[in-house]
Amino acid sequence: MGFMDPGNVVWFDISTADGQAVKDFYGTLLGWDFALDPDSSVGAVTYTRIMAPGMPFPMGAIYDNADIPEEALNVSIVSADVGADQERLEKLGPGRSSRPPGCRT
Repeated sequence: MGFMDPGNVVWFDISTADGQAVKDFYGTLLGWDFALDPDSSVGAVTYTRIMAPGMPFPMGAIYDNADIPEEALNVSIVSADVGADQERLEKLGPGRSSRPPGCRT
């Protein structure tokens, strides 16, 4: 299975009001390293790249914004047919799925 094959997680964001707690927990649990993204960090908001051991590129990021204490996880998964996958997700049970702006169907 290749990196960009349908069904693979290709990126995720952890939104939090306490980025240091997230880094402490996952860094210890999974051995992740972190690097501040200076181009995406503005004011009180920081965007920190997540690096897994031995990986040549980031696999996700922590969006740390103390002004908005909402905790969330955004997962990006490769799809060969977004419309069909969204229909299938909605039939599987409670919750919601959304198609981000600019997403190709």
